[in-house]
Amino acid sequence: MTSEAISAPTRADTASALRNLGHCFVEHDLSGELLERIRSIAWELTGAIRASPPIRRSADDLVGEIPESRPPDGAVMDHFPGCPVSGKDNPMSLAVVARRDGDDVVAHVTFEAACSGIPGFVHGGPVAAVFDDVMGFVLASMNGLSGYTATMTVSFKMPVRIGHKIEYRGRLSRREGRKLYIEATAHDSHGSLVAEATGLFIEVPIESIAESSLRH
Repeated sequence: MTSEAISAPTRADTASALRNLGHCFVEHDLSGELLERIRSIAWELTGAIRASPPIRRSADDLVGEIPESRPPDGAVMDHFPGCPVSGKDNPMSLAVVARRDGDDVVAHVTFEAACSGIPGFVHGGPVAAVFDDVMGFVLASMNGLSGYTATMTVSFKMPVRIGHKIEYRGRLSRREGRKLYIEATAHDSHGSLVAEATGLFIEVPIESIAESSLRH
């Protein structure tokens, strides 16, 4: 034993543990005894969490999530900690890690058991969700804009295997006023194209989005 204090886990550490628990739950055959134990602990912890103060994203938080300038080349980008695709504090996220690479956004993800569709392969939904997130980084982090996905088209080229690292790469194709046309690709570790996507994003002033969030 050392006198050095053990640091408390961060929200991201705990979210990662819960995320791994979820994948293990999907991947393993559990006894009735173990299922009851998990269920009991889960409900007990749920009650304790609900008794804790809530976290609410405010309009001010939303404004602060749009960077004033592009991040340095190679820097990690984040929409917000609770993002369902890349949020490090969200145990239900896909744990996507995105960085700037020149004029591109490059993101890496390894889809685990809870993302399975056909046995051994990833469901198309999670594959498409990462495209939307990557394009969102192109809009916000790379161009300092806020807005919404208007349309997105995904073309699946080959099945994506569970447990294999996938690289996504997105970039701005062109801009026409408030319309931003963004394209992205996804490759496996062998360099094979597994999917590609195009998206139309509509720029909306962040103040308008913030005002809208306050009305709902």
